[in-house]
Amino acid sequence: MIISNEHEFVFVHIPKCGGTSLRMLLSKYDSSGGNFTARVERHPVLGELDFVHLPLDILKKHFENEYSALCKYRSFSILRNPVERFPSSLEQWLKNTSKKHLLDLNEKEIVTLAARKLEDLNRNPDPVTPSMIHFRKQVDFVFLDGIQIIK
Repeated sequence: MIISNEHEFVFVHIPKCGGTSLRMLLSKYDSSGGNFTARVERHPVLGELDFVHLPLDILKKHFENEYSALCKYRSFSILRNPVERFPSSLEQWLKNTSKKHLLDLNEKEIVTLAARKLEDLNRNPDPVTPSMIHFRKQVDFVFLDGIQIIK
């Protein structure tokens, strides 16, 4: 996430939607001192947290000043076709948890892995842990309580 107080805008980075390149370009305008651009750290309430990818419910509850800026300033994000995003999320999860890549697996292993992740998501549809945040629904980064926050 990039927050620019000077230019009054917020870029919300949705995982696996091509936001890294844009975030890097916009980083020179970031007023947060890099607090939300490249870190995974322990949050006192939430535990291990990916501060780059914060869904709006987490932002509102645990980062009130940043959420206030988000509501006050112009805001934007990048969305991606969910069908294309899922394999990218699966690849990211695999790389982060086992140092493997989807191309290292055969078709049966990929189908099994995908089915297992979908089962995990059915049990916990709103993951926030760094290993699972890439599967969080895009809508959670744009809407809150049915209201579009990101313009």
